[in-house]
Amino acid sequence: MKTLNKVAVMLIAIEMMKDQGTATTLEVKEALRAEGYFAKQADVSNFMFEVAQEEGWAIDNSSTYRTYSLDANHVAAKVAVTATQSTGNPNLASHTIKHRDGSEVTVTEKVAADAVVGDWICDHYKSLSMCFDSIYTRDEARGAYAKINDVDFSSVTSTKVKE
Repeated sequence: MKTLNKVAVMLIAIEMMKDQGTATTLEVKEALRAEGYFAKQADVSNFMFEVAQEEGWAIDNSSTYRTYSLDANHVAAKVAVTATQSTGNPNLASHTIKHRDGSEVTVTEKVAADAVVGDWICDHYKSLSMCFDSIYTRDEARGAYAKINDVDFSSVTSTKVKE
């Protein structure tokens, strides 16, 4: 069984909200279990509420399970949820960053569903989220995101995955 984490909850919820407009904590819990996560209702509910507060999702408390929906910034989101990570996955993007001292580092995207505490989640106006390993600096992750997606570096936001 996979260990439940906030990023996995967020990605499943976003995918569900894009597909059907809303997502309940119960639906997300069931989807996570189908993906092989050990998911308890209370944990999913706590993670979703935390993410909703951070991301500005709409919350409806009128039923047994909270119902969440995306705001306008998320409607065009293109978040891919991948169940497993494989080394050399051709679907993962990478970019080589050249530092001022002449050194180079190749920054490779990480499967977001496998993100752990300390990893970087980068996005551009909430339109496409990408995950990068914690071994990279914040600016390396942002720089790779900017080059891969052909957007201005200054408009790329990054968030460190927390417990």
